[in-house]
Amino acid sequence: MKPNASTVIAGKWISVLMFALLALSWTGWGAEAEPWKFGVFCDTRGSNENVAGKSCVNKQALAAIADKIVVEECELVLVPGDLVNGYWANGGMSYEDQFLIWTEIMAPVYEARIPIYTVRGNHEDDSSPYLPAPDRELWNAYMEAFGNGNPQNGPEGEQGLTYSFEWKNALFVGLDEYVTPHQVNQDWLDLQTPSRQVQHVFAFGHEPAYQVVHADCLAAYSRSRQLFWNSLGALGCRVYFCGHDHLYDRAHVQDLQGNVIWQMLVGSGGAPHHGEPWLPPHADGSVEGDCHQEGGVGLATVTIQGGRATIDWWWWNSDYVLAPRWYLLDTFEYAILESVSISH
Repeated sequence: MKPNASTVIAGKWISVLMFALLALSWTGWGAEAEPWKFGVFCDTRGSNENVAGKSCVNKQALAAIADKIVVEECELVLVPGDLVNGYWANGGMSYEDQFLIWTEIMAPVYEARIPIYTVRGNHEDDSSPYLPAPDRELWNAYMEAFGNGNPQNGPEGEQGLTYSFEWKNALFVGLDEYVTPHQVNQDWLDLQTPSRQVQHVFAFGHEPAYQVVHADCLAAYSRSRQLFWNSLGALGCRVYFCGHDHLYDRAHVQDLQGNVIWQMLVGSGGAPHHGEPWLPPHADGSVEGDCHQEGGVGLATVTIQGGRATIDWWWWNSDYVLAPRWYLLDTFEYAILESVSISH
């Protein structure tokens, strides 16, 4: 059945925030620019049941997401980690085969020539504290499947893991948060400089900066997290995409300069739900919750038109009586009138 407003906690169906004076014309927002779109999702791994021969991927959920990406005509896709079970409850499935299954299910996206940019989640972390020693087979399998295809402009030792790239009028910053557990490479991030045509900056990493469910996230090192959040604001970033918790949560937090930055937790890629529902408010009192939804499978799409960005959250109802359907559960906008200028 179709979800109703009770499935969305802490927020409205539609919220609009605009960084512009009302007296400015629509043309000033870049309404004449040609719109383009990208998608974001993560946490598509399989269940925690450790049975032999398991695929380590939620095949049904990932296939639905792949088809939706093509239908939405996304130009690129961001995947902030936990694509597969990795080392955890993998039923003996090799890392190479796990990643191969993932890419095979995503065939419609690859065939549409839509590039996919990934960062590692904790299930792809070859140095996880749950492993007795660094697992080079996991490292090699991830790099062969995804890391070597990512931009190679990251810091020493993190090439293909941490990186940035520009697409039209946007800068994207992918952040590995496991080379140094629960932290980003701050020195490298501080050196990122958008080109003159960039109006939007988006960052993505696996772990939330502000805790929602799991405590093992960037909030574990609050001082480093604050430096990170301030650097996003200085870079002109207005949205940080993450996962790790298997749900959808949109919230916003100001940096020390008063810039509003949204944390969009898009971990509804098909990984098992954690059980007891999480209820706002957030543990950190500086966080203002906007929208929260648990259960089901989801995909975020971002439409860019000049200086305006519209972010939509789509929810897939696999139990619909006639056929599975996608519903728009949350949408918001922001607008930037000029190219990004660095303030640090």
